[in-house]
Amino acid sequence: MARGILLAVMMVIGLTGCSSHRASLYTINGNETFIGWNDQDKLPRNSFYVLIEGDAEGVNWTVKEIYDHPISGRSNENQEVLFVDKDFAYVQPYFEINESTVVKVGETTDVNWVGRANSNGQPMVTGMDVHTKANYLDRGSWECGFIIQPNKDKYTSCTTRLTKTNFAKSVGKNIVATVLTLGLMTGTHQVVDKEKIARIITHTNLFEKIKQSGLYTQASGQ
Repeated sequence: MARGILLAVMMVIGLTGCSSHRASLYTINGNETFIGWNDQDKLPRNSFYVLIEGDAEGVNWTVKEIYDHPISGRSNENQEVLFVDKDFAYVQPYFEINESTVVKVGETTDVNWVGRANSNGQPMVTGMDVHTKANYLDRGSWECGFIIQPNKDKYTSCTTRLTKTNFAKSVGKNIVATVLTLGLMTGTHQVVDKEKIARIITHTNLFEKIKQSGLYTQASGQ
């Protein structure tokens, strides 16, 4: 029974497992801007880091500070941090902990036979060379637990308001967790809420505020 449920869940995950964090293109205040997610260590440093703050409902937002260096953490749970490249061509959340969406999904073992020629010139097997390689998959989402949640006091992909739930993946996660862990590992799969970030950029007139800062003049060389 449990095995049948797990197989059904894996089929659902396989059908819905696209990389939801991949960047999407938006036209914002005349700029063509991609919004998505990339490993923070790979982002260009010559960029802007913007501290924004929203109301309790997450509808109205204001720009609090603009920096030319990464921001670590936030002062309260209503605040968020956005990475904005210097040409306004790319925007994403910038978290205190850089959590990867890449997970290990198993290993592949290759076996190569090792040998030499005998006195008659015929090949002779003398041993084997075993090489094991880990396999990784970019699942395109972050797993956030209801009960067990590491770094719950930090600003992460699981404590932000700039993500949304991938319902198909979350249903699969919870069925598996209920079967295997009695519900201890239940939770959600979260992905960047790109539409919400686009609305925040528009609502706060973010790009114009960056242009009005002295940091923009320095970054653009004007």
